[in-house]
Amino acid sequence: MTDSKKALHGVALALAVTFTAKAAIIGFEEDLTDGAFDAPNWVQFAGDSEFVDGGFLMENPLENEGSFDGMRAVIEGNGDFTTTIEIQDLDVGSVGPEDILSRNYLTLTYYSDSLLKEFRLQTNSAPPEYLGKWGLSASGIEMWDVIDPAPKGATSRLQIEYRASPPTVEYFYDADIADGEPALSYGPVETAEFTDDSLLIELILGASQPNLPDSPYQNQASGLLTLFSVTSDDPPIGDFNEDGFVDAIDLELLTSHLRSGGSDLSFDIDRNEIVDAADREYWVHEVYGTFFGDSNLDGEFNSEDLVAVFQAAEYEDGDDLNSTWAEGDWNGDGDFTSRDLVLAFQDAGYEQGPRTGAAVPEQSPFVATLFGIMALAARRQKLAASL
Repeated sequence: MTDSKKALHGVALALAVTFTAKAAIIGFEEDLTDGAFDAPNWVQFAGDSEFVDGGFLMENPLENEGSFDGMRAVIEGNGDFTTTIEIQDLDVGSVGPEDILSRNYLTLTYYSDSLLKEFRLQTNSAPPEYLGKWGLSASGIEMWDVIDPAPKGATSRLQIEYRASPPTVEYFYDADIADGEPALSYGPVETAEFTDDSLLIELILGASQPNLPDSPYQNQASGLLTLFSVTSDDPPIGDFNEDGFVDAIDLELLTSHLRSGGSDLSFDIDRNEIVDAADREYWVHEVYGTFFGDSNLDGEFNSEDLVAVFQAAEYEDGDDLNSTWAEGDWNGDGDFTSRDLVLAFQDAGYEQGPRTGAAVPEQSPFVATLFGIMALAARRQKLAASL
């Protein structure tokens, strides 16, 4: 890693998402317009970017005298993938021809021990005929494409596609995804084979400190990030509807198949040639990396999950097969009952944080909590019946 790359890491805002599948890459799609990071294990280390109406504002104004904002996703797996960002009102300013050390840029990068690829859009010192223009460059391609700045108010898209057989990479840039014009494309070009079990994908938007204090040019960078995603052409383990994402829909498909007594080996994710409850446990623990009881699938089992399932008001309601995982049916029998609470607390993940690296406690401290919850639920149900 270069010194400049290390420096960027030291000042960047980094947000990490970790997945646990070991085969095809498990995709995620983070829609930032809802004002929250929904994928498990997002961690903010530094920086002052923040959610505003419509997305995640990444901003490096003039008074910062050089700053960087960034996002990272650490994902497990291997194979074909596409990483995409969409950013509204993208602005990487302008740089005067005499200000040779200044750079404003947006970079989308992925790297591991075997790969390093970067797609960069930037402004920097340029001949007078290029003033006010932006430049595009990409790893593995001898090119510097001079382009017009993105239109004001437009949503721009950057993408990197990696294909494993043969190993190639292709880059795409669309200044305005709503104008109907095709994206600029670069490649595909041959690249090194991706042989590792994990990959770091990184987005950085930065503005360097002006070299000339009195420069009239705008050394700044900003944009409203609305989408950050990684998708795989190979359905990852546990992605039963093959949409590139492992989520609650897939868990419900597996649960429904088990409840119907099905034996379709595409659901045999623990690879023992039997489709049974062990596959469901494997999905929860190994594929998604969480605990029974994690009703909102945010990677943890805590009080938020209990509040959510009791607000759904299906605890021992007498209606058969009307509950989902999100509504408290954690054992897969179609109903939310005391059996689900027992299973969740026996799994010993309550208030332990993310499953990866969590110390598994003795089960006995949770017994009082469990019976307290069940007693409270029973009282609430009797009260509701009397109204």
